[in-house]
Formats: sequence, structure tokens, C-alpha cells
Amino acid sequence: MWLKLQLILFSVILITVLVVHAELDSSENIELARKDTACLKPSQVCLPSGVPCCYGSHCICNVPNTRCTCFENYKESLIGK
Repeated sequence: MWLKLQLILFSVILITVLVVHAELDSSENIELARKDTACLKPSQVCLPSGVPCCYGSHCICNVPNTRCTCFENYKESLIGK
């Protein structure tokens, strides 16, 4: 009887630890997914006041607030790729 009680208690503790660990892993994945969709990749069309550009790139416009594109650096915006 004592052995069965110990096994049940051990099983409950093990399951609890695994569930908590799994929840932490999934929250990290959700956070990474949000980071990927919360910004625009270089060479995508952007708005200066809209969604920011990823990877340290900048939203640069030809004419104020028209034809804006995410560029990795300012030289690239002036001379092209």
C-alpha cells in the first residue's frame, strides 16, 4: 500500500513538472512568432508611422510618405543593391 502511494505521488509530481516545462517552451515559441510578424523585412513596402522594419533596417521614402521601403542601411537606399 505504501509503495503504491509513493508511486502515485511521484507520478503526480512528474506530470506537474512536465506540464510546467511544456508551457514555458510554448510561450517562448509564441513570443518568437509574434516578433517575426511584428515587423517588415528589408525591401518590403512600409509606412514611417506603421509597422516597423526588422533587423535594424529603416523605412525610407522617395517623397515624404510615398513609395516607402525598408532598407538595411542608408547607402543601400541611395545607390540601390
